[in-house]
Amino acid sequence: MLQITWMIQPTATLIAQKFIPLELWVPYFNLIGFSLGTFANTQIKKRQVAAAKRGKDNQKPDRKEL
Repeated sequence: MLQITWMIQPTATLIAQKFIPLELWVPYFNLIGFSLGTFANTQIKKRQVAAAKRGKDNQKPDRKEL
């Protein structure tokens, strides 16, 4: 996540300085932050689901005697 932020933030700032009027910087950076946060949360959720699935597949069934 931090590496993505390090790549996106300077690029977003450069684009803002070159092409976006000063009045629109706040909404622009809010949109960038929202998009980046959504992307990161989606990736984390996918990794968690995959890890849970791997863990569930690797579990041996319990044998309980009655």
